[in-house]
Amino acid sequence: MNWVLEIWKSHRKALARRLTGRSRVQFPVAIETLELRLVLSGTSLDPTMYANPITQGAGTAAPLATSAPTGYSPAQVRHAYGFDTTSFAGGTIAGSGLGMTIAIVDAYDDPKIANDLHQFNLAFGLPDSGFTKVNQTGGTNYPQADGGWISEIALDVEWAHAIAPLANILLVEANDSSFDNLLTAVDYARNAPGVVAVSMSWGGGEFQGETAYDSHFTTPVGHTGVTFLVSSGDTGAPTSYPSASPNVISVGGTKLNLDAQGNFQSESAWSGSGGGISAYESKPDYQKSTVMPISTPHRANPDVAYDSDPNTGFPVYDTFNNTAAHPWDQFGGTSDAAPQWAALMAIADQGRAVNGLASLDGASQTLPLIYSINAADFRDITSGSSTGKPQYSAVAGFDFATGRGSPIANLVIRDLAGVPSNPGDPVVTSFNLSTVSSTVAGASFSITVSAINASHNVVPGYLGTVHFTSQDGAAGLPDDYTFTAADNGVHTFDNLVLKTAGSQLVTITDSVNQSVLGITTIVVNAAAADHLSFAQQPLDATMTVAITPAVTVQVQDLYGNVVTNDNGRKVSLQLGANPGTGVLSGTTPVTVTNGVATFSNLSINQAGIGYTLVASATGLGTVTSATFNVASGRIIENFEGANLSTYRTLGGAIPTATLSASAAHDGNKGLLDAAGNDWIYRNDVPATVKQGDTISVWMRFDGSKTGMANFGFGSGSNGTMSIAASGQTNQVLLQINAVNGVANIGTASQTWLPNHWYRLEVGWGTSGAITGKVFDSNGTSVLSTVNGTSTLFRTGGIGFRSVNSLVDWDTVQVVSGSAVSGGGGGGGGTIPPKGPPPIHVLLTARGVDSTSTASVGLATATPPTLAISNTAKSASDSASSGVSATTSIIGRTDLSLPPPGKSLVANSEATVDSDSTRSFELHDELFQSLPSIS
Repeated sequence: MNWVLEIWKSHRKALARRLTGRSRVQFPVAIETLELRLVLSGTSLDPTMYANPITQGAGTAAPLATSAPTGYSPAQVRHAYGFDTTSFAGGTIAGSGLGMTIAIVDAYDDPKIANDLHQFNLAFGLPDSGFTKVNQTGGTNYPQADGGWISEIALDVEWAHAIAPLANILLVEANDSSFDNLLTAVDYARNAPGVVAVSMSWGGGEFQGETAYDSHFTTPVGHTGVTFLVSSGDTGAPTSYPSASPNVISVGGTKLNLDAQGNFQSESAWSGSGGGISAYESKPDYQKSTVMPISTPHRANPDVAYDSDPNTGFPVYDTFNNTAAHPWDQFGGTSDAAPQWAALMAIADQGRAVNGLASLDGASQTLPLIYSINAADFRDITSGSSTGKPQYSAVAGFDFATGRGSPIANLVIRDLAGVPSNPGDPVVTSFNLSTVSSTVAGASFSITVSAINASHNVVPGYLGTVHFTSQDGAAGLPDDYTFTAADNGVHTFDNLVLKTAGSQLVTITDSVNQSVLGITTIVVNAAAADHLSFAQQPLDATMTVAITPAVTVQVQDLYGNVVTNDNGRKVSLQLGANPGTGVLSGTTPVTVTNGVATFSNLSINQAGIGYTLVASATGLGTVTSATFNVASGRIIENFEGANLSTYRTLGGAIPTATLSASAAHDGNKGLLDAAGNDWIYRNDVPATVKQGDTISVWMRFDGSKTGMANFGFGSGSNGTMSIAASGQTNQVLLQINAVNGVANIGTASQTWLPNHWYRLEVGWGTSGAITGKVFDSNGTSVLSTVNGTSTLFRTGGIGFRSVNSLVDWDTVQVVSGSAVSGGGGGGGGTIPPKGPPPIHVLLTARGVDSTSTASVGLATATPPTLAISNTAKSASDSASSGVSATTSIIGRTDLSLPPPGKSLVANSEATVDSDSTRSFELHDELFQSLPSIS
């Protein structure tokens, strides 16, 4: 059985955090294989495992080392979740965790945590409450410091205190991150006097035999009740341990959006939220009545959720990893969720103490209550999904990304606090909603609202005003209504209408006390089919080549919802606007599946600008697509071949770049070009491009965009023209990349995003003018344009180079004769005339001279030598004194073909001025262009 271990040293963690700019970093890991062992009764099992602090997740980032806090403040978060409206004893005692102790269990030592917590409190106006730090056995001989775990400690301690500012905090530091030492720390924490909640923001993969350790997460005999809170993980499925233990509350992640005052705007599942089905833990009784998206006999995770997206995350004061001038980080991940739920438990147990009740035992009381209290106590998260294998989406009710949902804290705390039953209590604490579970878009329905007290009994004397809201922006909702004495606390509202398909929330709040509310989820189904709509519009294509991505047409109802129960209707396509008098292929009528007709093999056999498609279906009329263009041309390279044998590097070897599915923009493979400084190219006949062509390629920076990506056209052993994406300088450039150096002939600003596809296009005019364009990932939106001029190369192959960045390339396409003589690349260009193809001679000089005269001779065996002279000036010397400089290419000429049957031999020589210190070495290339195409 494999267990993933975190074994990197603390200084490596701290270094990586700064190099990447991410608030939490997942480091390279080692794998330790556990041997199967027979454990006798009374023998302890020490798996010598290491637990990882729950990380923020790949691909996310938040500010590090800032002088002022960033992210949500404690006041914003307390208001967003309703902590600031929580009180006991008729509103005379604020919910603050007073008298309760929260234990934080982490590994290694944070030597500065006490002062950092104090500075955190000063920054946000929080009180200093009781804080104690001990080692894993309760002593003061602390373990060594570790930068990565210190960040975790600071996050856990500061934000448990932020939510329950008068609770005591007990930090228990394990000797290291081994599972054995962390559990030793847990055992001390659960036995410590006054502890009501234990927070653990760490875990690792599940393992056979984990059930033997579940007893560590129970209340000790003779101790008041203890609830255990565990982060569910930051990389999605599968589940982790101890999150999978049935004795802990597993806390998943959400993305919480607030306004500047902390008012709730929306909440969705966070992509990193851990969850899924345990491989080893049986389903506990408290989950057996839960309606889960998948039927399973095993424990499901998570139970609840909380804001975890680092982009909507939390400021943390940390002077071990940062300076005193810039002490603030912004963190996310379910690391922040577990300690804040522990604070919620401390406040709930405070309320229980006020009501004369003991603190809750996690396994036998808290978890059953979490699953039995009113659904209105939670925000049911119904959008977003988690990563991992498999991926889980948030749905109405329980799901494997957010559990029951995020807390409406004042309601959850009220029900966990166990307010004594008093059916006659006149204080309304929430609304009970009775309505349909599903409806059809546009259909009216009714909802009955009952004002209830803490004992879930109707309060007949309620005379407040209620306000309706819904996630459905097109909903038809009742106006504000003031209850009358005749209502006796219950009123039915008619003619509600929802119009947007999916799970929609309807919320009713008291207009004066917005913490009094009721929430219901109603599934809205599409109405009857009304019309067609293009979902995936046709994009620009090449004649006779299938239009990609596939064009899709939806069957929609009156409100624009896809009619997903339509599975038999046939949709047809035909050409609308037909500027090229083309013929559309692949138009066989398509049968709708779940309301969508997909056309995968559409193509048009003639070029033209401004084509449209018209979709039709019986009874639904027609709909016309957006315009698109069809170019004449051919695919030079799509990287679907089995090898790169047609490519060479400048040194002549087969390149080290690889074909990879991860680099594919379309099809199954693309070119994964590792960072280096070497060109790879091919200039065989099928890869040849020339002046008059428009050439395009798909490109993206795979990860970092710190370097440059060059696409070469006219490529050969002497060099190439290229269009270059510079991620470091945020430019697009046109360059001459010759054996003697690089010269820019055009630059423009262009901001490049990592992991984002762009289409680079070059219009190579017959006069030497060149226009480069950058298109966005849709392939049609122009982001920037760059212009340049050069006649140095006129024909050649294609090439690729990446410098300081990993680059993905895919699908090189050429449109012959589409670049105008001025290099426009838009169509209708000048085509070279028919006739014998010219002979091109390229002369290169290397030296320190600023001017020279060079001649080249072309000879056949007979007749005598044909000679030509070409005088040119080199690029200006830019070398410092005493250092040789390399000149640019200085000569080029065209000759006619020799008589039939005669071969060509190249001879070259150079003459220089009388300064004997100046010398040259000559290099020339003789090559024949392809015949022109008319």
